[in-house]
Amino acid sequence: MIRRPPRSTPKPSSAASDVYKRQVEKNREEHQIQATDLSERVRELGVELQNAKIETDESRRREESLRNDVAASQKLVDVAGTSILLVNKNHKLTLVNREACELLVQSETELLGQDWFDVFVPDEIRAEKIAHFSEILAGDLDPRTGFEHPILTRDGEKAVRWRVSVIEDETGASAGALFTGEDVTERRKAERELRQERERVSRLADAFPVLISYVDAEQKYQFVNAASEQWLEARSEELIGRDVRSVVGDPAYEVLRGYVENALSGWQVGFDKEIVFKNGKKRYIQAIYVPHFGTGDRVLGYYELVTDCLLYTSPSPRDGLLSRMPSSA
Repeated sequence: MIRRPPRSTPKPSSAASDVYKRQVEKNREEHQIQATDLSERVRELGVELQNAKIETDESRRREESLRNDVAASQKLVDVAGTSILLVNKNHKLTLVNREACELLVQSETELLGQDWFDVFVPDEIRAEKIAHFSEILAGDLDPRTGFEHPILTRDGEKAVRWRVSVIEDETGASAGALFTGEDVTERRKAERELRQERERVSRLADAFPVLISYVDAEQKYQFVNAASEQWLEARSEELIGRDVRSVVGDPAYEVLRGYVENALSGWQVGFDKEIVFKNGKKRYIQAIYVPHFGTGDRVLGYYELVTDCLLYTSPSPRDGLLSRMPSSA
């Protein structure tokens, strides 16, 4: 075997060596620049991440604060003791408190999103109430003015007294209205029953041909029957609220004054007297005044029963106190 001598690597020329060195140096500089840029970018990313963390923490704190504010507001709304509901400009319910849920007999989940006027306002007044709502949002109607109207609930129709406050968005435009309502259903029912009872008592009193009336502690008439209207020649609405002196006239009042004062002092009195009334008519009357007592034996007024003696029998003179000790009624 013939052994060949190893091939020797040719040495680069001096010019080629300089080009190589310059290339290496250039590459080193570019790498350093890239490394510096990368380091700066990493630093910037670190700052951005830190800022993002700060913003995230701040956002979380704001969200937590907002949740606490909402929870506190909801708690205040729930303990307000009155029905509170928020109706937006599209007539949708967006907030209801516990009292409103009880009033409407529905849960909060059921109520939110329902159209207030379509669901809860009776057909016969719906158009009118929608118009009022639009006027309030437009500023054409003073929302501070309270109003009363019935609503429809699962328990039937209820009477509610409402007050309204306009809610504005971030631009200052009207976004809806906050309704606060008081259920007055039982009060209105009691008032109707009281009116019916008064009418019944009035019809009963009108059936008697004697003067029946009630005078309060300020000596003002608060009830008169039909016979009283005939005797005094005035309608009941003209007599109610007027004092005894102005109704019967000064001469008659001077005769009656002592008996009126005794009755308002708690005495039950009876008397027979000839009286000339304000209209000039003379009557010989037989009268009984019965005091009306409140709590603590406080006299609230007196009941008056007066008969024209000449219409029924010959007068039998009587003048005095029938009961010298007040008794609570």
